[in-house]
Amino acid sequence: MFDISFNKKKKKSLINDSEIEIQEQALSLLRNLASSKGDQAERDIGNIFQGIGDQLIPLLESKLESSHNDTIEQTLYVIVNLATGSEQHKQTIMNSKKILSKIREFMVLFSFFHFFIFSSSF
Repeated sequence: MFDISFNKKKKKSLINDSEIEIQEQALSLLRNLASSKGDQAERDIGNIFQGIGDQLIPLLESKLESSHNDTIEQTLYVIVNLATGSEQHKQTIMNSKKILSKIREFMVLFSFFHFFIFSSSF
């Protein structure tokens, strides 16, 4: 199994690898692990929260600060999939002011660019 978690004995994990492509693949893996449906989804998402522990939210927050769009995109997919879990999982995401702030920031930027692109084409 892949080590996608922080480990006190290891300074490096796939999600924090020095190569950005490795980070993106690890985030994609995490995204897929969190994409189950029904009762299985809550178990799988619970396993992610349990496996990565209290470092999960700070990890996602840090990835939203990336200068690489693909990393940010994969991180947003992970957040969306995690938010489909139990109420506790949703609340954990919602309690992160940094995640909510970054999502709002991305939505404003997207709206601005979307408006700018379509309004300038007329």
